[in-house]
Amino acid sequence: MVYIPPGEFEMGANEYDNEKPPHTVYLDGYRIGKYQVTVKQFGLFVKDTGYKAEAEKSGGAYTWTGKKWEQKEGIDWKNPGFKQEDNHPVVCVSWDDVLEYCKWLSGKKGVNFNLPTEAQWEKAARGTDGRKYSWGNPDPSGERANFADKQAWLKMKSSWADKDVDDGYVYTAPAGSYPAGASTYGLLDMTGNVWEWCNNWYGPYSDKYQKNPTGPKSGTCRVLRGGSWYDNVGSLGCSLRGYNGPSFRVSYDGFRLCQDNK
Repeated sequence: MVYIPPGEFEMGANEYDNEKPPHTVYLDGYRIGKYQVTVKQFGLFVKDTGYKAEAEKSGGAYTWTGKKWEQKEGIDWKNPGFKQEDNHPVVCVSWDDVLEYCKWLSGKKGVNFNLPTEAQWEKAARGTDGRKYSWGNPDPSGERANFADKQAWLKMKSSWADKDVDDGYVYTAPAGSYPAGASTYGLLDMTGNVWEWCNNWYGPYSDKYQKNPTGPKSGTCRVLRGGSWYDNVGSLGCSLRGYNGPSFRVSYDGFRLCQDNK
């Protein structure tokens, strides 16, 4: 867990409608995982508790079939539709699954683990200098992040893939594979690899100054951040907001942990 010191930062951007308006946010200090939670780590939770993820209980998860995204029985965190090693980020987990993991780990360690709020995630990703990507403002490259590249085009014929970039992986890469893409706080894979669930409900921004915002009190979708192996450069910015229902599971969504500094 990496400590993020207290202070203000500028959240949001003017590029996409749901990033507007940019606004100033103050956050108390907190800790956030340096890496995305891995297959091995999630597997320890399952082994200890016997937990069945939502994909295992009801209809599988969404995976790329070669022509389209389709929910398929038998697709889950153990089998996302492509090969993964223990050190790859776990995918095909819903927000509800992740919450159960956080509860389990909190009990094991005796400290409170949760998902980061959207504001905590964004500050950890872009720091206080308003950078576009976790490493700064230069365009994504194969040394900095895992995104839709030459490998994705060759395997999936993704028309949106950047054929001039080779990040070495079609699908997920081992957590922490791109040290050149580290954030100002030393966090890895904040840009690309897998989208990351955040704690709060999705909703519009306010232009008012905020202190430790936690998002709307209710909603239908939870926030996702960071982009993934499936996305092109336009989906990798630190301020870009994704969202989906809390029971949704797909082979490009994962998570990392957060702790309030208490």
